[in-house]
Amino acid sequence: MKCRTKTAKQKKAPPKGEKIMAKRVFIIVLDSFGIGEMPDAARFGDVGSNTLGAIVKSPKYHAPTLQKLGLFNIEGVVCGRRAEAPLASFARLEEVSNGKDTTTGHWEIAGVESEKALPVYPNGFPDEVIAEFERRTGRRVLCNKPYSGTDVIRDYGEEHMKTGALIVYTSADSVFQVAANEAVVPVPELYRYCEIAREMLTGDHNVGRVIARPFVGTNAKDFKRTTNRAIGVIARFQINVVDTRHIACHFSHFRLPLTQVAPIRISVHKTSQRSLVHHPDHPHVRYVTHHRKQF
Repeated sequence: MKCRTKTAKQKKAPPKGEKIMAKRVFIIVLDSFGIGEMPDAARFGDVGSNTLGAIVKSPKYHAPTLQKLGLFNIEGVVCGRRAEAPLASFARLEEVSNGKDTTTGHWEIAGVESEKALPVYPNGFPDEVIAEFERRTGRRVLCNKPYSGTDVIRDYGEEHMKTGALIVYTSADSVFQVAANEAVVPVPELYRYCEIAREMLTGDHNVGRVIARPFVGTNAKDFKRTTNRAIGVIARFQINVVDTRHIACHFSHFRLPLTQVAPIRISVHKTSQRSLVHHPDHPHVRYVTHHRKQF
């Protein structure tokens, strides 16, 4: 005799063709995982870039779930093994915003296009910016160059511990990063310094992110970044995400006011083989290739 235990109330599948309204949307972004250059790659020194194509050659690369979801089935991806029956919908998208900063990409995912690129600093921040930051914090600044986060504490960490000066650096993104050893600058104090930077970096120097980068250790051989990182992001928009109610686009860990502007609404229409993405405030319509999948 077979027994069946009912553990949860089973929901009936909706009638064919009936719309299903999602009550919440989760957006998970896997940063620094590009699948190839964009047409404007030369503007940013990215010609030939393909993160996936590079890391898939490593013996340590192991992402079977992404493969099953259809990562290697995306148009233009020529590495890896295609899934015979992909489990997910997938698309190759071309960013329309001006710039390549992480924050710009996140805004566009949520429906906000940026006509003006966020400022970047390949030669470090201008003297007047550093001087004002030093004046407001009462601490001298070290480095002020584009740098790897692990390399910068190795190269400047010991001097920072001797002098108490803050390590300020940037990257290819629009970002102002401040590193300090937790034994020299307590984490709350580092956060306060980053709040100061976020408040002063406006106008032409309105960087996308200010990041606190605390680390521990006693010398260059054992310096290690901690999990106490905090990010202050520009908070400028109140937006709609795929026709949902207004969502405040504000991800700052720092206490900064959110400036609200007129809501922006986008609508998404599905066809059998393509997603048609339309922004009602713009006359143009964009198509992106899309795997046929029922939700």
